[in-house]
Amino acid sequence: MEQDFETLWQLPDFPITEAIGPFDPGFPRYDLELRISLPTGHIQAFSKATTSDLYSAADYRYRTKSSASHGLGGRATKFVNFAMKSLMGRKWNCLVDIGGNDLDVARQLKAMARSTYVIDPVCSADDGRTIDGVNVVGARIESVDFSILEGKPDVIVMRHTLEHIDDPLRVLQMLESVIEDKSLLLIEVPDFGLAVESLRLETVFHQHVNYFDRWSLNFLLSSAGFRVIAEEQFVRGPSGGSVLVAAVRDKTATVSSRGRPDLEAYISDVKKSIFHFERSFEAVGYALSGSREPIFGYGASLMLPAIAYHIGDEFARIDTVIDDDESKAGISYRNLNVRVISSKSMVLAGDFSILITSFESERAIRAAVLKLEPRRIIGPQIC
Repeated sequence: MEQDFETLWQLPDFPITEAIGPFDPGFPRYDLELRISLPTGHIQAFSKATTSDLYSAADYRYRTKSSASHGLGGRATKFVNFAMKSLMGRKWNCLVDIGGNDLDVARQLKAMARSTYVIDPVCSADDGRTIDGVNVVGARIESVDFSILEGKPDVIVMRHTLEHIDDPLRVLQMLESVIEDKSLLLIEVPDFGLAVESLRLETVFHQHVNYFDRWSLNFLLSSAGFRVIAEEQFVRGPSGGSVLVAAVRDKTATVSSRGRPDLEAYISDVKKSIFHFERSFEAVGYALSGSREPIFGYGASLMLPAIAYHIGDEFARIDTVIDDDESKAGISYRNLNVRVISSKSMVLAGDFSILITSFESERAIRAAVLKLEPRRIIGPQIC
């Protein structure tokens, strides 16, 4: 019911991120709204885009292994290490990675189980295949018949998956009903509490439906019949930082009937963060408008269309984006008219400035940019 939600942020005509392909000036945009559930204190995004709009096989490009750059190493490494510690060196029966896209995490964990599966609709072209010992199911988790697996799963992996699922409680309850009694659930999700603290709100976008913090993730798991047994924060994780948890089935897990205890303070903190985020991007736009020298973006991030949206019309000053990853040279965005060049082949002469265009890697990018001796480095200052 509408009265059960409070609107936190409205983003009209918001672009689709993570869409790579030939530039199309008519590429669709959709309204996006961030709301908080007053009974539970959980934040969700409501988008007018459909699943097929957001996860087109032709355009959607997020993959685990390719999501790290600028010397940060594999972002999945932290999660894999956490998972290995939680698996305690024993041989499990059946490990299922839900949302495992390029099979990167499953390949690293497969030695810990007798059979390993990845379930992800972006793998539809490989549905039914076994690749490097990983069985691929190219479908949405909601439609999978678990009887096709070799035995009941006893390890469920969901790394950066729950935030994409429309009804995570229903999915977790379904998993609780099909897994072994002593199964282990391993999860990593963006920590919205960290994003709020660091003004990393460009991480609000269409593909992320749920915005968990540590409290709301624990609330969800206990509501689905799981108990958290280990938890870590990864402050330099994706989307402004993430939280990792290991959980086990526990029908006696207690659920707070009163919802979030600090609801009013939490709403106030989120609204303040949105206010200061918007002011910081207004300042970036002002800095761009006052520059007469050429300005180059640095960092061909999947979130670049969102960054351009928040900067506003002044982003039109940018027609070239530099990236350290040579494989990105020549790529284009479906909804952003910029060209991407490699830092290894670029030639910058005369007076120029640099706009930071990837906040996931901002520290490393600033270090690299300082060596170029630009006139100015432009971008939000919290990193």
